[in-house]
Amino acid sequence: MSKQEKIKQLVADLGWDYDRLSSCGQSVYNEICNLLDIESQEKLTFKAREGRETFLFEAFNEEEARESCDMWNATFLGQVNEKGNLLPLA
Repeated sequence: MSKQEKIKQLVADLGWDYDRLSSCGQSVYNEICNLLDIESQEKLTFKAREGRETFLFEAFNEEEARESCDMWNATFLGQVNEKGNLLPLA
């Protein structure tokens, strides 16, 4: 195993403790994952509708967000940016 492969493996393993990292630690972890082309543990914000109410929630990816909406019998509306605006669906 090369040094780079070992580093990728160790960083991926660190993801198991992602929730224990401080917000700054999570940010650094996400940056390292981006540099190494590893999927990070960063949660994304999504919007859904249940009846007349809309709400925001977090998930690791769109598939997980859609599954959550199915469990809640909610309509998936999409991912939102930091300002709360819906991003175009892929």
